[in-house]
This record gives sequence, C-alpha cells and structure tokens, in this order.
Amino acid sequence: MKFNIVSPNKYSAWPLVGAQNGKIICIYTIADTHEATQANLYMKTSFDGRVWSEKQEVFKEKAGVKGVTGIGNDGAGNALIWYRDGAPGDHRTKYELYKTDGNTMKLVCVPDFDFQGSHIGNIFQAENNTLFSFYNTYGLKRSFGILKSLDDGRSWEQIPIETSVDKPECPVEIDGFYAGDGKILALGRKDSPDGTIAMFQIESSDFGVSWSKKYSNVTDSCQSSPFLIFEPKEEKIYLYYFERMTGTLKRRVAFLSEVWSNPLGWCTPEIIVEESSRGEDTGNVKVVKMDNAHLAVYYAGTSTTTGIYGVIVQR
Repeated sequence: MKFNIVSPNKYSAWPLVGAQNGKIICIYTIADTHEATQANLYMKTSFDGRVWSEKQEVFKEKAGVKGVTGIGNDGAGNALIWYRDGAPGDHRTKYELYKTDGNTMKLVCVPDFDFQGSHIGNIFQAENNTLFSFYNTYGLKRSFGILKSLDDGRSWEQIPIETSVDKPECPVEIDGFYAGDGKILALGRKDSPDGTIAMFQIESSDFGVSWSKKYSNVTDSCQSSPFLIFEPKEEKIYLYYFERMTGTLKRRVAFLSEVWSNPLGWCTPEIIVEESSRGEDTGNVKVVKMDNAHLAVYYAGTSTTTGIYGVIVQR
C-alpha cells in the first residue's frame, strides 16, 4: 500500500533515498513545472520509512537548475550525494560530492571530470574500500563509463567504457553493484525508441578493466531508469523500475547465476503499484534496504503538480 512522503504540491520530483547510520534520508526537488529553470532541494528523514520529518531546504546558496543524481555511503556509513549544479546536457554544468549526517551537508570534493552536463549514478562499494559510480553524457553522440575512488570519495578517476556512441546505443542513468570476485553488473536505461527498447546490461569480470554491453530481455522500460539491490549472502538481485508510459512500478528478482553473462535470463516482472498518472511526469523509482524489506520511492502527477510516494515491499 503506497503512502505519501511529500503531498502533491508543485512539481515535487526526482527523489533519492539512502541510508545514513540507521536513518533513512530522502532528498528531492520542488519546482513550478517539469521543465523548470529554477528548482529548490529539500531533505526529509525517517527511521521506519513511513513517518517522515518536516522538510528542510539544502544547498540554499545554489541558484538555477540543480539536482541530486546519485547517492551511496562512505566507509563510515555517511551518505554521499552527487550534486549537479546546472541542467543536464549543458556543457557548463558541474558536479560536486557532498556527505550528510541527515542534518547538514559537507563538501567532500569538486572533481574535474573531462565530461560535463551529464548524469552520475549511485555510489556502490567494492573490496578494499573502493567506491564506484557510473556516468553517462547526453546528446546525439554520447559516452558512458565508470568513476572510481580509492580514498572514500575525496578524489575520483574517470574510466570511459564507450565514447562517441549514437544516442540509441548508449545506456543512461546506469545503476550497478559489486558482486565479489571482480564482478560488476549494471543495467542502463534505453533513452531512444529506435530499434529494441530493452535495457542494456553491462558487465565486468576483472574489477572494471574490461567491459561487455548487451541488450537484456527487460523490454517494458523505455525511458525508465533501473535500480538494483544485491543481497550477497543469497546472491539475489532485485531489479526495480517504474514503467512511466503505463504508470506501473515493477520488480524482477533473479539469482546472480541466472543473469550473469545471460542478459536474456531476467524473469517476468511483478507489479508493485499501479498509478493513474503516467508518462514522463511520473516515475524514476529509488530504493533503500530495510529490515527484511525494501522501501521504494517514486513521484507521480502532472507537469505542474506531483507528489512523492513510498511503498514497503517485502523481500
């Protein structure tokens, strides 16, 4: 059963959820419309995923189009947040990395990447305290790759996977995880209806030195971003995505052995929530682990009025 995190009010959207030392945080934007030139960023916190604090504005000193695109944790359990200062696709856009204790934001670094105006996804941890994030650029010619940090996010190395890729063949808003033994698995959104509309599956078996990219059999997800949760003890993967054109929040569950090097092995989806709102103004689910459950958060509404909703899904 879904519940309100942010009641419908203006264009409340693009929520990120993450864990911060026993607390759940949700950061989201509020603007007048979907295609806004000005947006404000707010944060709420919760201990159970249902009852949330009053909102507080974050990044008050920033102006213009802004957003948060990826979240994760450092070695001490603090939430790390990728902040995008500017519009996606604008070459002047810059990225900054912050950490939060659930109350205040502290700048970690301002990396000088070769790409700008793009998307940086969630941060995930691997062995030896290594942090990774996938990135992609926008435009008719695109690129994607992975960012790597060996010092808890204070500095990052940019590792391109493919460059100068035609829009239909470039995955965007990529989400991934480390499965151990050098294996990284990720899925990326298909951003063009040309050809197949399946999600891309991206893999490395050598800790990110070499990569493969293939189409999966997840074909009900065009312009819908994936979110992956990996349970290493069970080697089980939970794939969440919001099919925006039909207004349905979906989940697919698979064992790593069923889909590793087998991107056509994903099972049929289960429907978690059906919304009457549908289209590009609704969707983009983000998920955080809870005790024996997952909290899935998404937004739904029109181009001028949306709410942010949560649903607790049993594992």
